[in-house]
Amino acid sequence: MFFTTKNLASLVAIVIMSFVLLPGCNQGEFTGSSGQTKTGDAKKDVSPKKLGDPEPVGNEKDPDEEEEEEEPGDDDDKNDKPDDTLNDTNDNGTNESLIDILGTLLKKPTEQITQENDNEVTTGPGKVFRIGDGAASATSCAAQVTPVGVRGKIYYFEFQVTKEATDVAISFGVTCGIDYSDTNFIILKKGAAEIYKQNMTKNISNQGMPNQVLGVGKYTIIVESRTGTKDPVGNPTDFDDFLVGELKVKASKPIKAGLIGAQ
Repeated sequence: MFFTTKNLASLVAIVIMSFVLLPGCNQGEFTGSSGQTKTGDAKKDVSPKKLGDPEPVGNEKDPDEEEEEEEPGDDDDKNDKPDDTLNDTNDNGTNESLIDILGTLLKKPTEQITQENDNEVTTGPGKVFRIGDGAASATSCAAQVTPVGVRGKIYYFEFQVTKEATDVAISFGVTCGIDYSDTNFIILKKGAAEIYKQNMTKNISNQGMPNQVLGVGKYTIIVESRTGTKDPVGNPTDFDDFLVGELKVKASKPIKAGLIGAQ
């Protein structure tokens, strides 16, 4: 085949155009026989940015979002619990009032009364308690009273009746140093209610009270020394110092021993 000058020039132009177009095929998109579009490199987001926009850092919050402010004390309110101090539940499942709690503290329980048998409780032989204000220099029972420490002007002895119509006898095997006839007392209470009260007899040992028929409940025997005596040999401002001991509570039906306390 012979090429003319015109034909040769056309051939050179075609070759040059081939070299120009071939590199573009490797970088662009093309459609294969399946009709799917293939891409050589993943596309990058090249959307224009506004001048002054901050670069995102980590999990930085959108400045346009309003942050909810917590009210002062919110955390404290969440953790607050109702104060049940005045309504604590005791072992029996009942609520104790403030009066009950204070009453227990005032009594200062120190020991348990001895349960001799189902129908009898006692403080035990030789066990004595001194009642008064500690000034006992002129007591009629100095040898016995003075060595014993004073724990209060009132003593409490508790017991519980478990059956109705229980006949109860209460006595003290020891009473020593009672010098005033009008300011020393034995009192029987059920709760806050006073059931029986009597003056303790001056200079007499082995004192008690008449038998009592009691219903079910908790009872307290109180031995108390008060001021205000009108006894000719007494001092109206003085709490008489004396001993009581060997308490015995004997019943016709089962009873339970309680605590001993002083105030």
